[in-house]
Amino acid sequence: MAIVSINETYLINIANAIRSKNGSSDTYKPKEMAAAIRALVVSDDSGGTSSADELVITADITTIADNAYANDFDGSGDNTFSFVNAEKGSQLSYLGYGAFAHNKNLVQVDLSWCDNLTILGKQQSTSGEGSYLGSCFWNCSNLWRCRFPLNLKVIGDQCFLGCSELVEIDLPDTLTHIGYYAFGKCGMDSIIIPASVQYIGD
Repeated sequence: MAIVSINETYLINIANAIRSKNGSSDTYKPKEMAAAIRALVVSDDSGGTSSADELVITADITTIADNAYANDFDGSGDNTFSFVNAEKGSQLSYLGYGAFAHNKNLVQVDLSWCDNLTILGKQQSTSGEGSYLGSCFWNCSNLWRCRFPLNLKVIGDQCFLGCSELVEIDLPDTLTHIGYYAFGKCGMDSIIIPASVQYIGD
C-alpha cells in the first residue's frame, strides 16, 4: 500500500525532485507552494498517474483547510485515496468545510487520535445553533466506516450527506450538536444518539 505522509518537508522534497526531473536546478523554499503540491498527480513513463491508497495525517498537522482534498461533484479529480488515518498524538484541531467532499474512492476514515478536533466543519458565527458549515465528507458515496475523535462536540451541516454506504459509526458521548442533514441519504437503518446531544438540525 502506498502512503502519503502529510508534512511540509515531505512535500518540499517531492517538489524539488519534480523540478529536478524537469531540468530545473531551482529549489523550493520552505513556505513556497507546499500547500498546492498536496493535490499534485505525477504522470509516470507509461502515461498513467501515480496515486496513493492512504492519506496519513501526521502528528504535526493542525489544520486541513476548507475543500483541501475535495474533488469535483462527479468524483473526478486528483484525490483518489481510499483511506484517511490520523497518527497517534495528532494535533489536528481544524477539519474544514468540504475537506474530503466527492472522493468516491474513500472507504474508511479514522480520526480517533485527533483529541484536539472538536468540530467537523466550520463555525459560521460565535452564537446560535445551526451555525456550522460541514460537508466534510459530502458525496463520499463509498465511505462505509468513520471513527470519530473522542472529544468531538459538533458534526456540521450535511457532513456525511450522500454517503450511501455509511453503516459503521459510533458517536462519542461528548457530542452535543448534529447539524442539518448531517447524515442525509446515508446507508444506516438506525443510529444511536448519545444523551449528550442537545441539538439536531431539521
